[in-house]
Amino acid sequence: MRGLKAAGAAVFLMIVVVLVGESVRTAWSPVEETVVVLDPGHGGWDPGKVEGDLAEKDLNLRIAKTLALYLQTAGFEVRFTRQEDQALAEGKKDDLSARRDMGKQADIFISIHQNAYPSPEVFGAQVFYPSGQEKSQALAEKVQQRLVEQVNPQNHRQAKANDSYFVLKDMEQCAILVECGFLSNPDESQALTEETYQHKIAWAIYLGLMDEWLEEPEAFIVKNSLEKCVENQRRV
Repeated sequence: MRGLKAAGAAVFLMIVVVLVGESVRTAWSPVEETVVVLDPGHGGWDPGKVEGDLAEKDLNLRIAKTLALYLQTAGFEVRFTRQEDQALAEGKKDDLSARRDMGKQADIFISIHQNAYPSPEVFGAQVFYPSGQEKSQALAEKVQQRLVEQVNPQNHRQAKANDSYFVLKDMEQCAILVECGFLSNPDESQALTEETYQHKIAWAIYLGLMDEWLEEPEAFIVKNSLEKCVENQRRV
């Protein structure tokens, strides 16, 4: 992992926070050369899953942009497959290929999606990773643990290998796909539209990444409550 696994507390991982006006940025970070590509699934002509007036593509983009703020504050270099309501190609396969190609230029690839199921009782965020990819599996398990802990302790889902998601196929990089919740579940669908809930999901993904990417994440993560972090992001 590009030497980021620090050998104990002797390595100074404590983040230096510099206040500039109303924004917060990192003055030094051990992850500053680590590239994360965020992929808000769907976009443009492809809305993804739709429930009433709620389109998956819009939620994916909001959560990805929130996650980017946390990652950038920590010092990661963040790139997007899209930052607007647009597709990357006119056809589905070409669109997915373009996203995967961008992901292959990263150290970490995170694709953001929403789920759906015929039964409205089904709920819970779940993280998927390419089969046989140990580093992706490790990241997926850490993110899944944080999603349960930070978002919904009643969620008993576990990180799962997947061979069908096109954007995860043939990925040598650390790659995961996060299904943030079920739009087919009325309660979860409503929660997903709320800004605070979107921040919780983004925060959980960020924590899971830090848990896996650094040996001593507690010495690196900014010691703010989620509420303070949300407020900081609103000010940026």
